[in-house]
Amino acid sequence: MTPLPIPTLPSPVATVAPLPTVVAQPTPAPTLAILPPVVSQPAPVPTPFPDAQQIVDTVVGTGMGTGTGKHWANYLVSGSVTARGADERLALVGNIGDHNEVRWVTVGRADEGWQLRTTSQRLGCGFDAPPSFDLPPDLLDFDDDGRQEVLGHHSRMQGGRMTAVDTLYRWDGHTLAPVWEAPTVVEDTLTNDSTVPQPHRASYRAEWEWVDLDGAGLDEILLHEHVALYPPGDERAAGDGRPSIGEEDGERAFRWDGQAFRPYAPDGPAGTFAYVASGDVWLWQNRTARPLGAEHVREIRWSPDGQRIAWWAQLPLGTASASASASPSKSAVLGIYDVMTGVRREFALEHGLLAFDWASDGLLAYALPSQPPALLDPETGQRAPLPMATLGAWSPDGSRMAYARDGSLYLYDLSTCQERALVVAPAEGGSVTLAVLPELAWSPRGDWIACYLSNHDFTWVGLVAPDLSEPLSALDLLETFGGRQAPAVQFAWSPDGSHLAVLATDLHLAEVPHRQADPVGRPEWQQVLELEAVTQAIGPAWSTDGERLALAAGAELWEVTTAGESTLRHRFSFPPPRWNTLEWAPNGSGVLAGLESAVHDRLYWLPADGAEPVLLLSDSLGAAQWPPRTAEVRPCSREQPP
Repeated sequence: MTPLPIPTLPSPVATVAPLPTVVAQPTPAPTLAILPPVVSQPAPVPTPFPDAQQIVDTVVGTGMGTGTGKHWANYLVSGSVTARGADERLALVGNIGDHNEVRWVTVGRADEGWQLRTTSQRLGCGFDAPPSFDLPPDLLDFDDDGRQEVLGHHSRMQGGRMTAVDTLYRWDGHTLAPVWEAPTVVEDTLTNDSTVPQPHRASYRAEWEWVDLDGAGLDEILLHEHVALYPPGDERAAGDGRPSIGEEDGERAFRWDGQAFRPYAPDGPAGTFAYVASGDVWLWQNRTARPLGAEHVREIRWSPDGQRIAWWAQLPLGTASASASASPSKSAVLGIYDVMTGVRREFALEHGLLAFDWASDGLLAYALPSQPPALLDPETGQRAPLPMATLGAWSPDGSRMAYARDGSLYLYDLSTCQERALVVAPAEGGSVTLAVLPELAWSPRGDWIACYLSNHDFTWVGLVAPDLSEPLSALDLLETFGGRQAPAVQFAWSPDGSHLAVLATDLHLAEVPHRQADPVGRPEWQQVLELEAVTQAIGPAWSTDGERLALAAGAELWEVTTAGESTLRHRFSFPPPRWNTLEWAPNGSGVLAGLESAVHDRLYWLPADGAEPVLLLSDSLGAAQWPPRTAEVRPCSREQPP
């Protein structure tokens, strides 16, 4: 890639306050400034509760204590939670501290009597008596180290909705930390429309067992799931014979990594990808996942070399990130994680991002509201404004960017720092507008830019040469896709740039010749898959060899060859989901397919050999992304804390 000319700056000072602006020498490059990093502060060690002795007395039964209210203790069991052979008592205790909290509490016998050893996180507050929805715990020792883990059970009915959750706690040297949690029941078949507005009711059941899946001698957790959906408006329970409108089964596994039980799939992909779950960035490697420790993440991007992951996070209104305590005025964070070294950097931002992507020479381009786009050097924190109106699609060599503005298509050349129009919008009052898809626009060969035009009724796909001497009118592109009606258009180039696939109401494929004299590409389109009317679709996604495509439409997953042969890989029996991921693995071994379903968002692995889909993940999931096809991702050579 052609690097952007950036002047040399002194080494940045390790501080979260912005450094003075550094004025560049007279070159085409812009003025640079330092983007303040977000300093991660260690979590403070909790101070003893002011009513610690009353808590101990309540658990061992020698007194009731006073504190801020009468304590209560429930489900008292004896065991060894914090040390092998320790004489300890575990109980659920209420009215702890100034906020009348409910926690699992462990007290232990010492020379001078009983002591408060550890507690769990807060489970609730304000209960004058033990709540009915926390059930007796189990003590177990899954790794035979002599220290017992606490398996808590929670079951609750509220507003016609029943939920049950199992949580496994383990002493981490400071607290009883949750190391695994899974719902076992989610039942809303008795709720009304005001409580659950979805057009269906869900019945989710799960059971789990200990199984040694990897043959390493330490058991994994294997979770068996079943989801059934029912129409609303029927007060009968699901078990009373009411027919379901769809059912799905699945299995998920979790493996101990020394800190927690993490998602694991012995039959899943062996490669590396990243995804967002519950606001954190997770890295999947060697068939298991681990979190990177981010919060409130919205989007992720792999660097072109596949060695770094970038993300941006939007902090909740009126709050600051736990790692951004030195910059409480910032409302967003831009983060970068180095897969090889395990180093994570975060930079505070005043606003959430409109767009961001990796640029040339390892720089990160991003755009904030009401500000010109900027380039960030993740190593130094230096940033430079990009003299263009908005971010769009980088050319394959990183030297140019194409973007749409006011219905026209523009090209910005980083080597000359000049913008020029490629396609101009029709005269005022015209019914056709221009839009560009930045992720899929450039041909891998760099000789064409794919864009689409649309009005209220029709959509056209156009191919424009990036080296035009004079701009074209948008009307010149209207013949390239025949004006087919479509609610949305998605298109993808084959890895070698020889084919372009377009998913509109149906899937179309065209062989695209190399750019010659004609400034407008006019390929011959072939309909390779006719789809029924669907509300949402995603794709097409190309295999690495350029011979196959994957797409998801409604509740169906399809594979199509360039010869037009189609195979239905899987049809989900529940109502059509919303898709957020469809990507071939860089090594061609299979496809990741992510969907938002009735009960959980789900991520599946479809092996290329045609085997049944493997359920990898089921949680609050965002999109998953493989690193670029040409990248060779190597994990950190030593263990790094998340």
